[in-house]
Amino acid sequence: MADSLVLGSPQESCAEAWLARLRQFDWSAELKRCYDNAAFLTEELSAAGITAARQHINVLMQRPSDELATRWQLMCVDEEAQIFCMPHLDRADLCRFAHEMKAEMLTHRLYEPTVRLSAVSGMLLASSRDHSEMGAAGGA
Repeated sequence: MADSLVLGSPQESCAEAWLARLRQFDWSAELKRCYDNAAFLTEELSAAGITAARQHINVLMQRPSDELATRWQLMCVDEEAQIFCMPHLDRADLCRFAHEMKAEMLTHRLYEPTVRLSAVSGMLLASSRDHSEMGAAGGA
């Protein structure tokens, strides 16, 4: 859905503009899509052998080259990079990004995973496995 908020409204219609904006989208569906996209990206990167961990809509991963980080506007700190799965990203974007990250890995352009990232990735993976096993046991 396109953003149709009109700027430059007179002061007296500001409240109406904000109410219209709040009703424009199904915000819970937008947030769920962001969560699902972050989970999808984490799975794609992990399947490619790239150390990655997810927290809400944020995906923490090994830092790629400066060129890739700049092109995708990643937030990089030391040997780690983060991407926020915002509503404008779709699965095609995420697949392209994961493909480019895999190419970086194959050409040895990724930074080594930090101890912190490896630990967080392992903890989240174990937690995810525990939750899926509990769900399977509960359904039996």
